[in-house]
Amino acid sequence: GQGIQHIASRVEDLPAFVQRGNDFREITGEGFTFLKIPRSYYGVLTAKLLKDSLGLSNDCAEEIMKCCNVNGIMSLEGAISLYVSADDVCGHLLDLNDGEIGSEIRANLDAIVQTILRSRYINMFNLLGDSLTDETFLSIVRNQILVDVQGSDLLFQIFTSNILQRKAGDES
Repeated sequence: GQGIQHIASRVEDLPAFVQRGNDFREITGEGFTFLKIPRSYYGVLTAKLLKDSLGLSNDCAEEIMKCCNVNGIMSLEGAISLYVSADDVCGHLLDLNDGEIGSEIRANLDAIVQTILRSRYINMFNLLGDSLTDETFLSIVRNQILVDVQGSDLLFQIFTSNILQRKAGDES
């Protein structure tokens, strides 16, 4: 189509830069809007993740999933809230003191909490390992930044929503 297709720029801290842009747009109503990236791009919690990464029983993993859903820290799609704390998760899990499942949870509590919290960005973590801090990972998810690795370089990308397009399919 017509117009500019791509602009690349190097910034010191892209998540902070995008956050400032989002804040400016929210305050003033002016500026670009960025494409919405589904949370599943970054990662979701699944019973399979709990079983495979921690060796939990199927019943325990399913009970943890139900606990996260019922207590409102997980969406129906499995996306854990970006604002939930380890203490919140721990408190909800410790309420599950039903026999064997309760024992299995207590025996693995720290690892379960870490897995639940890391599931918010598990796809990026699997790609990048622990090369970024938890807060940086969360900032990337909050600001819906796409992440890729090209050779030894880390590439962060954002895409603006359509500009000056009256309806889908029209040229800008």
